[in-house]
This record gives sequence, structure tokens and C-alpha cells, in this order.
Amino acid sequence: MANPIAAYSFDAGTGATIADDSGNSRTLTVASGSYTGSGHTSAGFQNTGGTAVTGASGTVTAVSGSTCSVMGWVKPFALPASGVHLAFGAMQAGGNTDFGIYTQRGDFGTSNVLQGDARIGGSLIAANGAALTVGTWAHLALTFDGTNLKLYKDGSLVTTTVNAGSLANTGTLYVAGHASAGTAAVTVDDVRYFSTDESANITTWMNTPVTPLGASLPPVRTGYKRYQHMLVR
Repeated sequence: MANPIAAYSFDAGTGATIADDSGNSRTLTVASGSYTGSGHTSAGFQNTGGTAVTGASGTVTAVSGSTCSVMGWVKPFALPASGVHLAFGAMQAGGNTDFGIYTQRGDFGTSNVLQGDARIGGSLIAANGAALTVGTWAHLALTFDGTNLKLYKDGSLVTTTVNAGSLANTGTLYVAGHASAGTAAVTVDDVRYFSTDESANITTWMNTPVTPLGASLPPVRTGYKRYQHMLVR
């Protein structure tokens, strides 16, 4: 299992930014989204809808090779017909997708279903399949190994699109909506972004919440420190 190049627990629960819990300092700036105490595990981040609004975004490491993965928990507020709803992923400023997951998208010949999109060899390639339920959490993942674009829901493979090539994205990550890519109407949690193919580890990541940076450090025990000081003297 590789380490993510960005990971977000959203457990701060408040503030104008979202900390990168991978330790790589890829902070997101909150736009129209907001923290919520009702995440999948502890706090989450939501965008209640509206037209053309960004939830939060920030610069991450640009993926310019043949492997990539993005994943996280998603709970949609609404799934209207023919909608375009970005859950999370790497996007271009003008709204073109580089590597991301939509809770619903009526493009590419398949209407109103869960969709993962990747820009491979300069062309946008889709992996369509399954559907979400309003008000119900689902773990979504999109992976690419250089040939196979795979879409997962709740740890199970939904579909595979074969299209060999290289990725080239701009390195800007968006969560819970993009200002030029429709609406959002979604709550997200435990979002991870990788420069590797994590298809073999989907279930493990799904069952492992993102740990807030620094949360694993032991608490300071002042009394014990005083005792150590006495021993030194």
C-alpha cells in the first residue's frame, strides 16, 4: 500500500481551510462548502447545492504518469436527472476533468449514473456504472493502472474501461463541487488522492478512516515529566 499524496479527515470541524492529514501540506481552501458534524466518521465536509459552486480546492502534486487513484465516502443530498455532480477529484480551472468521481453525470452516452472520469492521452475516458441513493453513504474509488480505469462502490468493482495511455493533470484537487462543473449537493469524508494504482487495497482503505495529523501522538503526561526531572537531578 502506498501513502496518499493528499488525505483529508475533515475532523477539524471548523475553519476556512482543510488540513492535509497525509503530512504533505496540501491544504484546501473552503469556498461554498462547510464542515458538518455528521460525517461518515466524526466530522465531514458538505456542499448543500446551488448552481456552479466550489466546495473546497487546493494544489496537490500533479500526476503525470500512468497510475492514479482517488477515493472517499460520499452521501448525496440530491440526484436530479441529467445532473453534473462532482464528489472529488483533480480538475482544471475551466471545469475540465483530469481525474475524478461524479455522484451523477448525464454524459458519455450513459445518463444519470455514478461515473468516474480520467483524462488519458489527452482524451476524457469514462467508467460508468451503479447508482447512489439520496441520504445513504457509499465509499467510491477510481483507479488507473496505465491500461484499466476502474470504478468501485463500497469496495466492489463496478466497471472497468480499457484505455491505455498516460495521465497529465494540473494538480488542483476539488472536493464537494467545482464552480464550472455543475452542482454538488453532497457530503464527503475520508478523501484520499494517490499517484499510484490502489485497486488491490480498496477494501483496506475503505475500512480505515483518515487519521487527523498528529492524532496518534501520545498525550503529554506532566506529572511523569516532573518525575523524570527529579531522577535527573
